[in-house]
Amino acid sequence: MVGCVYMAVAPLLVLMTGAALAVETCSSNPASELSSLDDEQLGNARTIVETTAAFPPTSSSSRAAVIAVATALQESSLRNLPSGDRDSLGLFQQRPSQGWGSPEQLLRPRFATRVFLAALVTVPGWSVRPLTEVASDVQRPAEGLEGAYARWESLATALASRYWRTTAAGGCQESVVASGQVAYPVPRGLAWSDRHNWGGAGEHWSAWHTGTDFSLPCGTPVYAVTDGEIVLEPGPDWFGDVLVQVRQAPGGLTTWYAHLQQVDVVAGERVAAGTRLGEIGDVGNATGCHLHFEVHLRDGGIYDADNVDPSAWLATSLARGQER
Repeated sequence: MVGCVYMAVAPLLVLMTGAALAVETCSSNPASELSSLDDEQLGNARTIVETTAAFPPTSSSSRAAVIAVATALQESSLRNLPSGDRDSLGLFQQRPSQGWGSPEQLLRPRFATRVFLAALVTVPGWSVRPLTEVASDVQRPAEGLEGAYARWESLATALASRYWRTTAAGGCQESVVASGQVAYPVPRGLAWSDRHNWGGAGEHWSAWHTGTDFSLPCGTPVYAVTDGEIVLEPGPDWFGDVLVQVRQAPGGLTTWYAHLQQVDVVAGERVAAGTRLGEIGDVGNATGCHLHFEVHLRDGGIYDADNVDPSAWLATSLARGQER
């Protein structure tokens, strides 16, 4: 293990909080270590940093990205491992048996990062305490390995610095819409894919079509239309494996997102409009890849009177200058 010392933070860490902090770091050579990483490892590091920047509780703290990347370096060498000790999986070697998520979810780097971050922000003093202490509080490693995360801090800092700047500049983020309070559920340039078929009738629906469909290839990103709290309804059902809802408040405006092949958020998470929720799929009562999107003004049920035409609602909201 590389020898570690307790020292003042180098300039790279100043960007995290605006001031130098005293944290545990290691006498390693980040430049040479960076050059030894392959495309898979760099891609996973980038995903972790971008997900951290898009996760509301950590969106202003690249320190969280450093902790997450260092943890993944220790747990998996930044590789999305399909197996590990006992039932450990993925970048962070999280265990389904401990409630981190299903095996399928934990092998999705964005999901795995989000659930790691959700646990991280509950750790007292996570942003100022030594990295290895905080990572250990989240991961609960075997006795004697609590200090193992420290050796990766310099390399993780270099990776976070590289990709956080790119993310903050907007150079690699998917284009959603402009600024405001309402976002499109799909990339803004694909808004034409809205079929405007709310209220339709047909053999695929027991009563009437309760949302509008955005017909786009599977894997297309899906975004939160408004700010709110994530509610996940488990399937299998007409919506697929999971129905994602973004609820602004109990009894308040709620938007639904169905037929997702991948879900990148966790129940109870607070998201901002424009946050990536997952990917379009062809699951549940579907005849092809598409997003089924609904708007419920008062958090009602699928056929309740508060279910309104989502296409018209989006148009009205955007016309009021609320677009995000």
